[in-house]
Amino acid sequence: MLNSTKRNPWISNQDILVFSVLLCAGLATRFYYLGDAPFSGDELFTILHADERSRKLVNPLYYGLTALSFKIFGFSEWASRAPAAVLGAFAPPVLYLAFQSILGRMGGIILALITLLSAWHIDYSQFSRFYSGVFLFGGLAYYAFWRAYSDGDWRGLVWGALLTLTATAFHLTAVLIGCCIAAFALVIFIWQRHTSIISPGMLKISRIVLGLAIAAAVIMLPFLWQIISRWSDMDQPYGYGFIGVLFQLVKYIGPAVSVAAGFGLLIMLKRQPVQGVFFAIAIGVPMLALTFGATRFFVRPDYIFYSIPIWYMLAAYLCVAFYDATVTLGFSRNAVLALILVSMLPEAVSHYSGRLTLDYRDAISYLQEQHQQGDEILTFSGGFALYSDTEWKIRKDLPFPYHENAPWQETLADLQCQDHRIWVFAPVRRAPLATPLKDFLFDRAAVKWRATEVRYDYSVFGYELFLIPRCEGNAIRSE
Repeated sequence: MLNSTKRNPWISNQDILVFSVLLCAGLATRFYYLGDAPFSGDELFTILHADERSRKLVNPLYYGLTALSFKIFGFSEWASRAPAAVLGAFAPPVLYLAFQSILGRMGGIILALITLLSAWHIDYSQFSRFYSGVFLFGGLAYYAFWRAYSDGDWRGLVWGALLTLTATAFHLTAVLIGCCIAAFALVIFIWQRHTSIISPGMLKISRIVLGLAIAAAVIMLPFLWQIISRWSDMDQPYGYGFIGVLFQLVKYIGPAVSVAAGFGLLIMLKRQPVQGVFFAIAIGVPMLALTFGATRFFVRPDYIFYSIPIWYMLAAYLCVAFYDATVTLGFSRNAVLALILVSMLPEAVSHYSGRLTLDYRDAISYLQEQHQQGDEILTFSGGFALYSDTEWKIRKDLPFPYHENAPWQETLADLQCQDHRIWVFAPVRRAPLATPLKDFLFDRAAVKWRATEVRYDYSVFGYELFLIPRCEGNAIRSE
């Protein structure tokens, strides 16, 4: 089943049926409760700057889709997230069709199921940002480039380049797809002298890619260096670090999927070494870039979202390989697939249970009831002022609440003794707040409101409202 390298140019009736079922499942899971949750985090940047950023060179595509959605449906949470939901809904059936030539029909269905149940993918399919777009077009770009190499067909390069440009228009990090393809071309160019499994067509494609890569590097490197330099000059906390970011990556991909992908890659390297090297580079180069960046910048695992379809594909490859190798086990041949899907269910269910049980607008309602004239608001979570009809005094430009090296001394010094009350709206995570902020709040403030999501996995997410009382001179007035 896994040795198929030729694809049928026609889509069968069975494929149409499976595609339709997967699309319906994608639409149901990605559009469920789409517009009910309030804007949060980076969504605020999207809605505030959609028109402006749609005309920029960096990441314009999702902003343009958001601006178009607002014009069609009006301004709302649903409209801002609809483009992400559509892209997320199409990912499972489209990847099913594309990767059948590598995985077979059964493997394509498994890849689609893993994508459907991925809490990470569900989350970004219901979030007004560009990640579901870079996921879909990034995965298709890798597939197109592999078809170009395996078939020795330059048309696959054209499709791969167009899909990469589309993914890059969603998020600039997808430019690393081109780096992966160039790295593989260099491996083939060196490897040709030592193996007979390199076809003339593959070598021809490698030479074309290397030539294009050199030309693209000359054109793009100054621009990319300018972007990186501008980013490094921003006031931001450092990343998770080399080890921390790898644990974060495994967390979001899922431990079972990550392990399965690793074993799937090993089996592919043994059975189809050239193909295995291609997909090893497809996930390896982004991982190297991520781990290096995490030691220097505030980078997150989402920045390699364009390569996550390959992780899911490799996990599906293991499921099919196990199924093929265990003919005598009967239904137990699906054990690996069952373990993966069962391990993914708690997070997938928790995504919806969390959205249904936590709404920071409840904190706003509480604050509107308790607010007194002169009160000041410090909010470490974006969007707090968006849903209030009250004219509040809100302090802006606060440090990142988990950034230990932020200028907390200057920020907190102004809060020591004021003639008005100060409310602090802070996020609740498994990770603690920065130590200076946490110590100050625990010493000077009282928790007045707190809520966390109802979840069935290991994640913690919520919000809390602290109240710092007013004081006169050196005496704190009790409330």
